[in-house]
Amino acid sequence: GESPYGNLQGGTYDFTVIPAGSQTALLTLADQAIDRTTGQSLILLGRAGATGALAPAIRFLADAPLPAAGQSSLRVLNASPSGGNIDVYVTSRTADLAAEQPDAANVAFNATELTNIAFAAGTYRVRIT
Repeated sequence: GESPYGNLQGGTYDFTVIPAGSQTALLTLADQAIDRTTGQSLILLGRAGATGALAPAIRFLADAPLPAAGQSSLRVLNASPSGGNIDVYVTSRTADLAAEQPDAANVAFNATELTNIAFAAGTYRVRIT
């Protein structure tokens, strides 16, 4: 699920994730510095009870910079722990996907670097395979 954006004063915070209907913390992130001048999103990734690369994790993402005038952008984060790597295509609405190259290829689950796709403002079809 998702929660609406909230406003926090700048400072240091502890974040705890408690699944609905539980009294037990799934994750705790202590002493997270929040800069009030920078927008951030908190994202919960992984699978409850999993270990290793699929273990639950909290990730903070600073807002992406605004695209240049007349441009749009799409930020890609593969948040599916069981879906495998993904390819992302930004095409015209009627493009044959077999004739296209991915704009973001082989994006792994919770990749360290986020993929940003920039394109001219317009109407597009976004497909993930």
